[in-house]
Amino acid sequence: MRLLRVPALVFCLSVGLLAQSSGISSDAGALFKDVLRLHAGASQTVMALWLPFEITAALVKTQNPSVTDEMLEAQAGFVRGYAVFMVQAAYQDAEGRNTFLSEDELGAIASVTDNHGRVLRRVTEPPPYLAMALAGAKAGFRAQPGTEHLELLVFDNKDAAGALILQAKQPGGCVLQLRSGSGMKAMSLNWETPLPSVVGVTSCARCGNALSPGWNFCPVCGLAVPKQPEGQDTTPRPAPSAPIRVGGDIVPPTKVKNVNPTYPPAAVSKKVQGQVWVEATIGADGKVKDAKVVRSIPQLDQAALDAVRQWEFTPTLLKGVAVPVIMTVWVSFSLK
Repeated sequence: MRLLRVPALVFCLSVGLLAQSSGISSDAGALFKDVLRLHAGASQTVMALWLPFEITAALVKTQNPSVTDEMLEAQAGFVRGYAVFMVQAAYQDAEGRNTFLSEDELGAIASVTDNHGRVLRRVTEPPPYLAMALAGAKAGFRAQPGTEHLELLVFDNKDAAGALILQAKQPGGCVLQLRSGSGMKAMSLNWETPLPSVVGVTSCARCGNALSPGWNFCPVCGLAVPKQPEGQDTTPRPAPSAPIRVGGDIVPPTKVKNVNPTYPPAAVSKKVQGQVWVEATIGADGKVKDAKVVRSIPQLDQAALDAVRQWEFTPTLLKGVAVPVIMTVWVSFSLK
């Protein structure tokens, strides 16, 4: 199948980028190998890459080696709040022709479950800053020959308490399941964490044998390996006195109540359309307390504000405490 050539193409691209990156394994392809999964059947092929924050960090450092870990956390740390998978899936018809699934078709049959049985909720409308970052990543991969059918699936990577679910450096893992549908037969792909390329391979204290992350004993001499700590510090902290801007450790909240804007008749008659960007202050209870336009379309601004002020979100938790946050959202107006 033509799709079988895709992993080699993307691998070459990624190795070239990762080879220049700092803070990862000396084996430049190890990180990519850890996040790539391939299913090649008689009549269908699926290639999937899990894109954790560590992939983002490595690629950013390739483009700008002067970027520090602190800068990355501040500017791109919000990526940790999402589980992003780049997927290309195709099946063959009776005549051997490939049919590739669209993003909507993949989204209709895909689900992600972690190793504790928690099902991650799919995000169909990512916030603007994430949407722009993902669009850039998708365009970069699709620029390579044979990868024009890569699609993005985004899932909420927080549990009910606001803690991260999938983490490249913590014990765990997940399963990407594709149910039967859209011409595909049911199949699944698995990831185990911690990723060896991220936390490194250690040596047995007794015999010196190399130990992969996640092993609980040495396969050579049987020495027990200390269990790695799981989870994050959730010690309650005092709530901040002022709203915190989303970014870094502050993962964007999820919208739970949407109100569509009322299209102003005057704007309709003049065929005015586009996106109004709004900076919203969201209280600890998830309700919008204030909103102001930061990217204006004058005929549509008030309608956008009226809609956003009625939206509601999940509370944003910082170390287990609900806090008010400031984030940028957008409201789309289209006459189609």
